[in-house]
Amino acid sequence: MTKIRDREFKNLKQVSQKASEKFESSDLMLEMYEFPDSVWILKNSFFDKIESDSLQFLESPFPYVKYRFKYINPDGEIEYTYGRGSGLSPNTDFDSVINSKLKSARINYTGKYIQALETIKDKSEFHEEFYIKKRSLGSLYLMLADVMLLKNKLNRRIIVLELVYN
Repeated sequence: MTKIRDREFKNLKQVSQKASEKFESSDLMLEMYEFPDSVWILKNSFFDKIESDSLQFLESPFPYVKYRFKYINPDGEIEYTYGRGSGLSPNTDFDSVINSKLKSARINYTGKYIQALETIKDKSEFHEEFYIKKRSLGSLYLMLADVMLLKNKLNRRIIVLELVYN
């Protein structure tokens, strides 16, 4: 942990393949992160539309990636949110961009992990700060390296989970 705090990454042990596979196949991963269910390339903004959850987008004469996330509410209703990527060169390999974006995770703000962090946020100043930063920034990779040396077991688990599987 001191090596991470001091940003010495050269000799850190990697997570084992078995541990990585176990996490990636676990329910925890999908509670922490979400992946788009659809990704496509638009030739330019003329072919785009503004969804009910979206902010107005800037017009673009260049191709760009668009993606959709699917949510199932507690009452079983399906909702979608959308995102857009930056402009792409017409020479870009669009298939590789699509495949890459399908594998790109973002924080799952409706998952049980963030809900659990919310339930413990009042336990201490650390938990409250962690929850606020997690909600606002998503990834806490190096931001919390200085607090990793805490002796509190729950705090260490939260930090290790963020650092190892992010």
